[in-house]
Amino acid sequence: MKGIEKLTADVNVDEFVENYVDIERFEALCQECDNYGKNWNCPPFDFDVENVWNSYSKLKIIAFKMNFDDEELSTNFSDSELE
Repeated sequence: MKGIEKLTADVNVDEFVENYVDIERFEALCQECDNYGKNWNCPPFDFDVENVWNSYSKLKIIAFKMNFDDEELSTNFSDSELE
């Protein structure tokens, strides 16, 4: 592996929510999960999710990018090797 790169970005919460947050969609998807309503960090919540998003103005996004060399990228692994 060539290395791991740390990427960061500071974004406006309003812009992020407008472009990437769909509360109705994620709540519908969550309802399909067996943990729905059974876990404290899963919906349904006893608060308004939109109010939580709106209580912030900035968001820091942190990601790590793994850079592989050509040999690693051309390697095919069997299902058992990936387990």
